[in-house]
Amino acid sequence: MERAKPKRRTKKTKIENHYKTLELRANATAEAIKKKYIELVKKHTPEQDPEKFQQIRRAYETLRDPIKRQEYDLLRKYGDSVEKLMEEAMDLMEQERWGEAEKLLERALTIAPSAIGVQLALCQVLLVRGEWDSFERRMETIFQAAQSPDERQKLLYMKANMLMAVQLPEKALEVMLAMKDEFPDEAVRYHFLLAQIYQVLGRHEDAWKLIDADIPAPGEEEPDDIYLFVAWVNAMIDLDKWNLWGKVQSRVRQFLKRIADPDDRMMVLGVLMTECREFTEVSRFREAEVFVDFAYVVDPKHAIVQALRKEVQECSRIVKELDRMQKDMDLMPLVMLQAMEWFYEEVGDAEEAADFRDGIPPGFIREMEAATEAYAAGIRRLQAKYPLIYRRYKDEWDAKYAEKTAGLNREARRRLR
Repeated sequence: MERAKPKRRTKKTKIENHYKTLELRANATAEAIKKKYIELVKKHTPEQDPEKFQQIRRAYETLRDPIKRQEYDLLRKYGDSVEKLMEEAMDLMEQERWGEAEKLLERALTIAPSAIGVQLALCQVLLVRGEWDSFERRMETIFQAAQSPDERQKLLYMKANMLMAVQLPEKALEVMLAMKDEFPDEAVRYHFLLAQIYQVLGRHEDAWKLIDADIPAPGEEEPDDIYLFVAWVNAMIDLDKWNLWGKVQSRVRQFLKRIADPDDRMMVLGVLMTECREFTEVSRFREAEVFVDFAYVVDPKHAIVQALRKEVQECSRIVKELDRMQKDMDLMPLVMLQAMEWFYEEVGDAEEAADFRDGIPPGFIREMEAATEAYAAGIRRLQAKYPLIYRRYKDEWDAKYAEKTAGLNREARRRLR
């Protein structure tokens, strides 16, 4: 039985005050944003404060990118006359209290009808609430008021991003392709979002071509290019291009070794560790191992990196043993099922083992449970052929073996030796 690859966990749409998260004013420089990010991730580590760490990372990923920051700033832009209303609305949106936020934004528009930030915030509320026609009408009004091609371009990008946030990738793609036709000379600026859309739609080959073409030449990289390199690796994984792993691994390692500044290295390490953990959460340990190995390149002496790498490597090898067990016709299926249940329950993915159990007729399971000598023989085979799984749950296997052999006569016990 071939295991289906679990998907990445999806993140719920949420509006966050990124400047507040990073304890900065809206006019902060790029250098100040990066400095504050480094300071905060040192204080709120992913091990000690994972939720806060992820919030800080999301804020930095938005504000570090000039395009994303322009989009975010445009969303928050408002005049002094509606400042308090807008702040309250943004807080409500962060709490996902969409109805209350909509009322405040409508009030703000009666005071300042041309405040584009208020209009865009209202568009997001309408979209999250599923009011598609109202969303389209209001977005069209905003486009008509655009004062320059550059502003229209940014608005199109924002619309595509909003659509992606509520899991409407087909509509987001329509917007991106329209923008590409209208602004062909600027298309490369938006390849990253377009590649993300292609990946969500399962068009991995198209995503790969975009990202692969954008990888900077050796020596021309910047530390923030880590996001592009991560997207490149993920496109390789999603497209199952493991035949290119040697090329990709070598190029990424080359990039990582060129990062000399300690703060840059910490930022890059945080990105890689986050990718690793997202894969471990869905039991994709081979992929997790890719990113923790890259983290090890960045800082091989980091205690947390060392511990996580050791655990991920062992889990990756255990998954390979489980895959071999599923093809082992001489191993009692119930022993294999027990191994799967213990392992996937431990790593937080009990559904994987449950799916396998559901594929076995209940009557057959009862027959196997009654076959105590065969079960004990299965544990002996597991001990000899699958040492990682046996050692990880040695106490449990030994207890099972004692239980299954308790009523056996001397001859039966001799056969098990």
